[in-house]
Amino acid sequence: MRNIKLPDSAVPEWAKVIPEESWLPVIINNETSEDTNSNDFS
Repeated sequence: MRNIKLPDSAVPEWAKVIPEESWLPVIINNETSEDTNSNDFS
């Protein structure tokens, strides 16, 4: 799966202008939160 590449035409223009520094921390925080909550059965 690492070698999968989307053609540029598959990426909307708005997504091309958002820098990785803006969205990557959000993804990392979400994954960390999911890992923390994965054992929460309440």
